[in-house]
Amino acid sequence: MAAVVWEFDDGVASVSGGVNGGWSGSLESRVSRLLLVADSDDAIVLLSGERRPPGVLAWHPFPNVVRLDSSGSEVWRSELVPSETAAKCWLGIDWDGSRLRAWTYSWSCELDPVTGRILASRFDK
Repeated sequence: MAAVVWEFDDGVASVSGGVNGGWSGSLESRVSRLLLVADSDDAIVLLSGERRPPGVLAWHPFPNVVRLDSSGSEVWRSELVPSETAAKCWLGIDWDGSRLRAWTYSWSCELDPVTGRILASRFDK
């Protein structure tokens, strides 16, 4: 099996190698951050909350953390903090060891990297 290499440039994610040979494409919004998933060919991406898809206005909820497999197919889309009133989307993601962290203006959360569900949340403001 060929090694999988994920990249993103100018808001577009791409993957080369793997079973399907690769994928390149834009999602419904620009990619702001891409995290590799350990022991997997998948990646988790943060879609830009500032460049939402057509029809998704700033006050509409936008679940913008997405796990993709090496063919570019969506594995899951994260849930949002129900109490978030300002951003209505995630502003950042990062790994903290094996824990997937996501945050908004007011909340810091741990997401399940397998399902995208919120495992823990903390109000920061």
